[in-house]
Amino acid sequence: MAAFNSEQFLMLSNHHSRLTQLPPHSLSRKNPRQYSGILRGITGALLILLAVDVVAADSSRVDYEELREEAQFRTRRLVFNSDSGSSARVPPAPTLTPQAFLDRRLSPLAGTQVDTIVLDTTAGSFGSFGHRTKVAEMFTSREGRYRYNVLPDFLLQNTDPLQVTIEFCRRNNIEILWGIRMNDTHDASNSILIPAFKRDHPDYLFGTPEHPPKYGRWSSVDFAQPAVRELVYLTIAEVADDYDIDGVELDFWRHPAFFKRSANGGTLRQEDLDLMTELIRRVRAKLDEVGTRQGKNLLLTVKYPDSIGYCRTLGLDIKKWLAEDLIDVLVPGGYFQFNHWEESVALGKQYSVPVHACLAESRVSDPRGNKARNSTEALRARAAAAWASGVDSIEMFNHFDGRKPYWHELGSPEILRKLPKTYFISVQGVGSSRSYAPSDAFITLPGLTPDAPETVQSGQSTSYDIFIGDDLRGPTPLNARLRLQTSETGRSTEARLSWDGDEVAFKPDGPGDFVAGLNRHTIVPGHHRIGVENGGSSDIEIEDIMIEIILQP
Repeated sequence: MAAFNSEQFLMLSNHHSRLTQLPPHSLSRKNPRQYSGILRGITGALLILLAVDVVAADSSRVDYEELREEAQFRTRRLVFNSDSGSSARVPPAPTLTPQAFLDRRLSPLAGTQVDTIVLDTTAGSFGSFGHRTKVAEMFTSREGRYRYNVLPDFLLQNTDPLQVTIEFCRRNNIEILWGIRMNDTHDASNSILIPAFKRDHPDYLFGTPEHPPKYGRWSSVDFAQPAVRELVYLTIAEVADDYDIDGVELDFWRHPAFFKRSANGGTLRQEDLDLMTELIRRVRAKLDEVGTRQGKNLLLTVKYPDSIGYCRTLGLDIKKWLAEDLIDVLVPGGYFQFNHWEESVALGKQYSVPVHACLAESRVSDPRGNKARNSTEALRARAAAAWASGVDSIEMFNHFDGRKPYWHELGSPEILRKLPKTYFISVQGVGSSRSYAPSDAFITLPGLTPDAPETVQSGQSTSYDIFIGDDLRGPTPLNARLRLQTSETGRSTEARLSWDGDEVAFKPDGPGDFVAGLNRHTIVPGHHRIGVENGGSSDIEIEDIMIEIILQP
């Protein structure tokens, strides 16, 4: 081990002095971060002392915790989450230059509200990637739909989609994070995507196509296996060392299955969760090591299902990660959502961690319902509700057209305030949540969508909570109306609709559609209650309910 010189010894002494002088009974919001930051400073100092030929003399004087907080809490309006699938593995043309790769998806983002790009290079399977790597497998296949895969050509040019994206971001002052899907299983239905790691170690998988697990997909890897966790760590460490990134996003949401024990219906033990926690600790330490060397903080963001209880059933001890100050940014949300954004915001505030609401594309299968949910008006409403709930940024997932006008809108509550929107009782529904673990105990939001209609029997009533981000009480060109969509084609004169307890008059607006004007002065940010009472002789099947914020005629 290298000997400590006087300057290095002084650095360690200063960190120790800061730690011992803090009052142990102090409980301010900053103090948990302060204690952890000092400990992190000691860790960083030790890494500096133990590293060989990698640390400049002035690196020891960098206050890493200040760099970390600056990186954590910088202004981020929109985060563009991009995988390298359609733009790299399955582009539409047989030849694709780096500039053409950028133009397909990323170039239009310059000058928009996008402050951060997350490029996820996972190639449809755990252990397979679309960037240069020596520790994992590069996806270079040109079979079938991958016949125009750009990686082989890019490798000949000594580049790859990640490097090209980094250079674009540096030119345009955009933060760049590398993303990794922690257990991608697109290969469960596409054998071309299965990497050698899985073929060589079938015992690491949850099952086989003939004998799938109870939860998750058969091609999921078991994080109880040390080799699985090691490959994840080595892949992340390699990217941190070799690429000029600003951080790493661990995507635990796509797809959320991690332990064979729970996939077979068993209950995970604390030691199972601790295996994943130890992996997160190693990743955090590696990012700190590289960041200390480079004189900047490398963010560690985590995308996850927005229920702490559900995550624990999957093997993710999110609260422990937060308590140990391992995570820089929380990114809740996905193709299903359990709680209002306020729940995630409260969790972030508890641990002084920013929260980025993930707005994934809607995958409601009903054509009309899906089109409405993926409309610009619906995205505006989702963003407005998230901002009103107190989130720190919006992360867009599977929204890839950089020419859409909403890239100039969704990152600004002030701009959104003036624009038409469409709010839904439920955008995503419960979706595939039950496919990965028993989820009913964790669902707090209504699940009404055209895919999951709900029946109000004769003589019965029901009500729904909806969160609105708009405030129409002041001068505004906007108004509001309630829309009810049912499977009935005729109007039931015995049905009654209410808004926050007050009955509203409605009228037909097409087959099965009914609209009711709302007093715009009742449209304020927060929770509202929509009631449906069936006083008729036949049942009413509700397919959808929405609040439309429209321009006044």
